[in-house]
Amino acid sequence: MSRYAKVQIQFWRDEKIVALSEDERNLFLYLLTCPHGNAVGLFVLPDAYACGDLRWPRRRYSKALGGLLDRGFVVKDDTVQLIWLPNYLKHNPIENPSQAAGAIKAIQELPRSPLCAQLAAKLKQCGKAYLAPVAAALEARSPGQYQTQCEAECSTQCSTQCSTPVTVSVTVSETVEEDGPVDIVDNVDNSEAEVAAVENDEERVLFGLLDILGDRDIGMDPEAVNAVAEAMLRRGVPLRVAEIAADLTVELAKSAPARGAYFETVMADWLNRGTLTVAAAEASAERAREKAKLRAGPPRARSGTR
Repeated sequence: MSRYAKVQIQFWRDEKIVALSEDERNLFLYLLTCPHGNAVGLFVLPDAYACGDLRWPRRRYSKALGGLLDRGFVVKDDTVQLIWLPNYLKHNPIENPSQAAGAIKAIQELPRSPLCAQLAAKLKQCGKAYLAPVAAALEARSPGQYQTQCEAECSTQCSTQCSTPVTVSVTVSETVEEDGPVDIVDNVDNSEAEVAAVENDEERVLFGLLDILGDRDIGMDPEAVNAVAEAMLRRGVPLRVAEIAADLTVELAKSAPARGAYFETVMADWLNRGTLTVAAAEASAERAREKAKLRAGPPRARSGTR
């Protein structure tokens, strides 16, 4: 994690920034300054984490991110959820060997990705000696470097097996529709009104759930919050059900740190059991309270002196 990130005051007047939509601009500023970033502008950022930080539904985040990707502000490796800001080091340069050492530590925690090799090539163009170890660390995280190491080990340990050619036959069968191709676009209703309605529903459920959890001091991982919100939206579960589960959590969870896991367990259990209405949720909550009382046993009588 990088503690600081520079954003120049010309940011808001830059022609390329002005040309972005409001969501694209806000997302780019978030990516520049988010707590998941590091000293090289290449970091892991699962979509759910970003959505949780921004309090955006996935559809809104994906649309804004797509705009930044199209314009070259951001590069993403979807296979490992890696985000790269190509111009990050232009405004936040590594200025000395001490900073370079910190950057290397951050790089060593990254998953292998072609983006590491691309950033390494960019650093080599700077021509600064203290950046050479940083570039080398990035190259070590590239898939090509890993493949080379594996090939060397394979060649040393099992040269006979590896040198044996293997022939693979593949049979491909195709089904041809005699009535001609089907126009898939005609079967999908992409009206702007329906898309907007879906986005508004996503926002309503996600923001409502975040408010419910926040009001009751129930901490949850952003990815878990998104998962619960998506399940509720998919099953048509009203927010009142989440409120009932949250109130039950506050009553029965023994400590604040345990509340997030307890709430997630309750919601998963209710969704699996088909507890999708307010009446069913209230009944389930009451049964949980009764069970908790039975486990606790009768109250102990106080002994005193007369």
